[in-house]
Parts: sequence; structure tokens; C-alpha cells
Amino acid sequence: RAVVRRAGGQTGYVALTPNQPFSMVIPVSMPALPGGTLNVKRGAYLAGTPDITARAKLLPAKDALACACGGLPPIIQEITSETGHGQAFLSAAGTIVARPLRPGEEIIVDSMTIVGFENTVTFEVRNVGSFMNCCLGGEGCFNTVLTGPGNVYLQSINTDKLMSQLVTIQQEADNDEPGSGPAPETMRR
Repeated sequence: RAVVRRAGGQTGYVALTPNQPFSMVIPVSMPALPGGTLNVKRGAYLAGTPDITARAKLLPAKDALACACGGLPPIIQEITSETGHGQAFLSAAGTIVARPLRPGEEIIVDSMTIVGFENTVTFEVRNVGSFMNCCLGGEGCFNTVLTGPGNVYLQSINTDKLMSQLVTIQQEADNDEPGSGPAPETMRR
């Protein structure tokens, strides 16, 4: 934890930058959240004003199936404001959507797009449908369902998935260079 203090009476600035490619900083005003608490995926919390606290928490899933198959790990981060004031800063990649859900309103999302959601939002999973849809649809067996009331924060790029794709592309490029010969694992002795 780093604390920045400025001596003197002049206004100063602190610049924040995420440590992931294609990411941006999402400022979240904690007084705007009715419960003053936000559940975020691990690694999404970047910084906060002095009255903001981040701690580990079990995923508040509706049931064990949602916890096991909802796409988020069972341990997430809980961001709270001890005073009801303050600002938290999250890190997310791509296009960021902050979506308020009305009571009972559902949004069905790919689990990898979730950055965070309020404590008042219900986290559950729903089967994608038939066996064919599950195997050939590209989304797996379950989609994540978030039910309001409360705010939901989503991202268009999952950095873990992006990084694995970039590594694969680089490995393919390394193996296709002219004159480089076969990849080491394909050479015979």
C-alpha cells in the first residue's frame, strides 16, 4: 500500500495508469452506490482515496452452481467506503460499460466481461440451452446472469484471454520466420 502526501498548500495531482495492456482507469464514486460496497474481480482494484478499503471476500453467488460455474473465481475483492465517501479506481480493458439495473432487471453476460457489481446485485448462472448449443455455441455450458437492483461494470476485453492470444500469435510468428527452420519440438535427433 502506498500513501501519497503533499506538504504545502498548493493543489497537486497524482496520475494513475493500469498495469495491463489496453486498460483504462474507471473512477467510481462510492457515495453514488447505495450500499457503499462494490464487488470486483481480483486485480480490478487499482487505488482509492484514504477512506476506501479493499479486502478479499467470497463470491456472493446465489448458489454453489453459480460459484463453481459463474466464471469468476470464488475469492473476489470487496471495495468499501468506511465513511460513505471517497473514490475508488478500477482497472478494466476495452470498452467499459457502467450499467444500472432496476429491481428485477436481468442482464446475461459472458463471465469474462464482469469487472464488478454492487452487493445488491444477484450473481447466478443459467444453462445456455441444448447440448448442441453448449458444445458448438462457443460460450460453454453456462452464462452469467446479473439481476438488479444495482450497478454493474463490464469490459469488452478480458486481459487474461487477450494475453493468451497474444502469446499464441507470437509463438506462431516465431515458428513461421523465413529461414528459421522447424520449431525445436519438431526436430528429430
